[in-house]
Amino acid sequence: MEQVFYENTNRHTFASSCYDIVLKPAVKMQNCLPVDIVVSQLGLKRTQTFKPGEMFHLSHLSPNKASIVVMIQNYLDKCWVCTKNLPDTETELSVWSFESHDSPSVMTLDLGMHSAEMEGTQVLSLYCPFWMLNKTGLTLCYRNVDETGNVIFHPKEYKEPILFSFRAKNFFGKKKAAIRIGFGEWSDKFSLDVPGSSGVVEKNSSAPLWPIVEKEEKLLLLRVLGSSDVSAPFLYTEQHTTIVKRKRYGGLYVEVQLSEGGTYITVRQYRDGHAPALVVNYCPYTITVYEKENINVK
Repeated sequence: MEQVFYENTNRHTFASSCYDIVLKPAVKMQNCLPVDIVVSQLGLKRTQTFKPGEMFHLSHLSPNKASIVVMIQNYLDKCWVCTKNLPDTETELSVWSFESHDSPSVMTLDLGMHSAEMEGTQVLSLYCPFWMLNKTGLTLCYRNVDETGNVIFHPKEYKEPILFSFRAKNFFGKKKAAIRIGFGEWSDKFSLDVPGSSGVVEKNSSAPLWPIVEKEEKLLLLRVLGSSDVSAPFLYTEQHTTIVKRKRYGGLYVEVQLSEGGTYITVRQYRDGHAPALVVNYCPYTITVYEKENINVK
């Protein structure tokens, strides 16, 4: 056993050793979002709230191993939660999926996480690739051209940025999107990450609707103004696209979207190519076709 002698003095000799002790946090994280986030370690009651742009220390976490819970408490009047393990040393970019259970169906918001090691500290940055600001005075809708079911609505009265990203499988791919005004036609696809790229949109009319239905199946009917021609019923509580039949005026293309802002129903006149499938009857008999668990019979 080696004996170590010490003395409390300011005198230095050639036998003296001088040590500098530097304390660094194991994990640092920066909030690169325009909203507050709440961070806590899985299994612990300790939580911390961080403002937009704030860099903070997570000294109680083990880098590349610990599990944390990140919460966005008030974005679009919903609470979004993500539970995730810290990225390992080989993962620089990853997708963190936040879920909200404040709607009839689970809503998902995919955000990016950048991880880097700087002087022994794991530095994390939570970000969204695109912030959308609506200065048009009109309600806008955005979507990724490869994900027709993922529509984001941007009300004209909402002045804060809307977070626009892509699903996890396409998060780091080509950034092409489409835009529309209200319930009008979608614009041509355009690149979000290319300066000068743009799309042309057309304006259509829209109106609010508050259905009062006591039955278990929530169905809507459509009727042409001034006529008695009523369409086949369709569900408005599930996200889907369907063709509803009318006797005199032909079919209607109906698109039901469930989003952060509510339920949005888009109705268009049927055009060639709208039908998702073509059934040809070569039998000498009349057949009845219906989709499983669908109330519309054709």
